[in-house]
Amino acid sequence: MTQLVYFFGDGAAEGGTAMKAVLGSKGANLAEMTNIGIPVPPGFIVSTHVCVEYLAERRVPETVRTAVRSAMTRLEQATGRTFGGAERPLLVSVRSGAAVSMPGMMDTILNLGLNDTTAAALARQAGNPRFAYDSYRRLVQMYGDVVFDLKGQPGEQDPFEASLEAARAARGADREIDLPADDLRDLVTRFKAIVARSTGRKFPEEPWDQLWGAMEAVFRSWQNKRAIEALLRLHILRNETVHVYAHIQSVTLPQADRAQATVLVAMAGVPIASAQDLPALVADLNRFEIEFVHEGRVWRVQRAAWRRAEPGEFLGS
Repeated sequence: MTQLVYFFGDGAAEGGTAMKAVLGSKGANLAEMTNIGIPVPPGFIVSTHVCVEYLAERRVPETVRTAVRSAMTRLEQATGRTFGGAERPLLVSVRSGAAVSMPGMMDTILNLGLNDTTAAALARQAGNPRFAYDSYRRLVQMYGDVVFDLKGQPGEQDPFEASLEAARAARGADREIDLPADDLRDLVTRFKAIVARSTGRKFPEEPWDQLWGAMEAVFRSWQNKRAIEALLRLHILRNETVHVYAHIQSVTLPQADRAQATVLVAMAGVPIASAQDLPALVADLNRFEIEFVHEGRVWRVQRAAWRRAEPGEFLGS
């Protein structure tokens, strides 16, 4: 059975740099550092295969949920903390990864696991309520941005930033760090209200619900415009990190300032001489549908979508 989740911690890791295609570059390097004795905080990596399956099925399979729960138990044991615990809460981050480093391509959510109960526990344990509630309001904001897509439309102010500015103005504070704990606790309530008002859904108080929502959002970020543009820049245009075989299947100009392109792209760890090589290789095959708009003197990507391709599509091109 294919392993779905890989643990690292306590001086040992499942995997290493040779497994970047499965663990992603970030995950593989964390595993390698753990194996050579660098004191890396423990964690676990959900395999890239799970992301591929999610994008095809649009759901997290129960086998993955079971594997994640098992890995979380190991993480609790390694840290002496409990995910969702009311005394020593375990907080985690959900971070994106890919076989090739793509800064800014995908999304991250920090401080996951905080709710009213665990934030109070963190405040007691740290002896610093301001730290606890600043972390909590940041979680609600990041979750709103990434999971609920509440970043604000182009030309509009981010609703969370607007609320934060209002809190600073009311306090006469120039910086966030000047806001006291009570103001930050109030911001948590305001940020939750923004989520409810904008989406008709409540911010999830249950840490496991937070985790599943964050995982799915990071998986979905593989198919947003920012991800596709980064993928094209790094893999097709620069062609510096992997061996690429690209075939521009079609380019049309339905209007003078608009263009549509279909590009078949194969990426592999070894050179690809022709499409005939693909059936025998372990290659990442994709079909890109891209729409460009001419603005000023440059063409810009207006819309881009991609899906997995089959070797036969390349052979038939």
